[in-house]
Amino acid sequence: MSTERNDFLMPNWAITTLGEIRIDLSSTINPSSAPTTQYELYSVPSFAVGHPEIVVGAEIGSSKKTLIPGTVIVSRINPHINRVWVVGDYSSNLKIGSSEWIPFFPMSAVEPKYLAYYLRRAHFKNFLASNVSGVGGSLMRVRPQTFAPYRFPIAPHREQCRIVQAIETNFTKLDAAEATLKRIQSNLKRYRASVLKAAVEGTLVPTEAELARQQNRDYEPAPVLLDRILKERRHRWEQAELAKQKAKGKPPKNDTWKTKYKAPTPPDTTNLPPLPEGWCWATMDSLLHANSLSYGVLKPGKYDPDGVPMLRVMDIGEGAFNETDVFQVSPALADEYKRTRLSTGDVLLAVMATVGRTAVVPPRFAGANVNRALAVLKPLSMIEPEYLSTFIRSPYFQTVFARRKIGTAQARINLGDLNGFAFPLAPLSEQRRIVEATSRIESAIIVQTASFSRVERRLRMLRQSILKQAFEGKLVPQDPSDEPASVLLERIKAEREAQQAQQAQQKKTRRPRKTAASKKSRKK
Repeated sequence: MSTERNDFLMPNWAITTLGEIRIDLSSTINPSSAPTTQYELYSVPSFAVGHPEIVVGAEIGSSKKTLIPGTVIVSRINPHINRVWVVGDYSSNLKIGSSEWIPFFPMSAVEPKYLAYYLRRAHFKNFLASNVSGVGGSLMRVRPQTFAPYRFPIAPHREQCRIVQAIETNFTKLDAAEATLKRIQSNLKRYRASVLKAAVEGTLVPTEAELARQQNRDYEPAPVLLDRILKERRHRWEQAELAKQKAKGKPPKNDTWKTKYKAPTPPDTTNLPPLPEGWCWATMDSLLHANSLSYGVLKPGKYDPDGVPMLRVMDIGEGAFNETDVFQVSPALADEYKRTRLSTGDVLLAVMATVGRTAVVPPRFAGANVNRALAVLKPLSMIEPEYLSTFIRSPYFQTVFARRKIGTAQARINLGDLNGFAFPLAPLSEQRRIVEATSRIESAIIVQTASFSRVERRLRMLRQSILKQAFEGKLVPQDPSDEPASVLLERIKAEREAQQAQQAQQKKTRRPRKTAASKKSRKK
């Protein structure tokens, strides 16, 4: 029985259960046996689109249930999503539905939309989600007998129609508000993308070349900066290599070991767009510590409440971190993957799942590690980490990632491919101005996005508040002249008994299946 209480009823209302008003008159058919016949198919995926599919039988690979207009169908699979649909009459074709729907065939005493809105309440959705069977995910299902005792308040039929009309009037206003909100959110996303595009094209802030001319001064162009970066890269590699050899007790006797250094390959600029004055193309590899790219923790093991944070793709948002549910691994496991132990200013890049998502490591995550889906980019000192992250998030780089992705079920990009990515390098002071401008604009966008999320939550709550008032009899006035719901209950009972008797008679009159024995006797 539902834990929801509704002891106080409006005059002329009555209480029954969903089991008492549910009739299933569907039959099972195999559409593929009529390959050229068109069907009006109510599938679970088409629910998100808002209308059924018109499909020929040859394209339907499994058996379906017949439906009629006015049937209210509830999804038995993953009920926390709350899919409730009223079968319409989009075409003259036979209406059929997936076996994942639980049907309520129409009854004269219950307005289909009245029932559908009742089933769309948060309380009913939560009830189903708490009473599912199965392992989880796509295997979680609810059975019709689970909600059979769930209480259902019936208003007089004319009042049901007034309630439906009032709900739809209010929901139309909410739909308009949500549509406006979505348009603004889409505009914000486009604006953010245009800001990142301007940054990568060198049009977001004045270039260092322009400022130098205006101020009659010299500046360091990117090609000169790149030379210094490459020298630093080699120097850092030599320091690390020398430290390794000394740690092994085998200090080098000469400089031949330095020949093992692999210099980055210059980018192929044949098909690359022109860059602003003072910029140059460089490979990603040339901007990072040598041999620093590596995968993180392969098998994280159990959560360790006293362990080291292990960041995952889900912990990265729009250039920032989501810190609500950060996983932690044992310090010993984190130490096994020393190459991906994080330092402040490292840039994380998703190379699996949501490929291209990125963020810069803040001081609070220094010493943390990452899982295998994240790559750690360790920029050299003359590269602003936020500049690297900003350009990775730009439409230009996201397009590059989309072209390089492999796999379908689990999209990913090869770690080695990152080294050869062509990267537009700006003078150092210009990098900083780009970072400052994008950070300022994106901070404002984040504030706006958060406020829109609050509005969305309020709109959802308002929908539920309207439904709550509707089924408490507070949304429309009552009319004493309406036929009382107690009469409807008698009508429902009579309809159920008549339909059950009809179903029983149909079963009796069905021809018995031919057995092997009956076939032999006929031959004799």
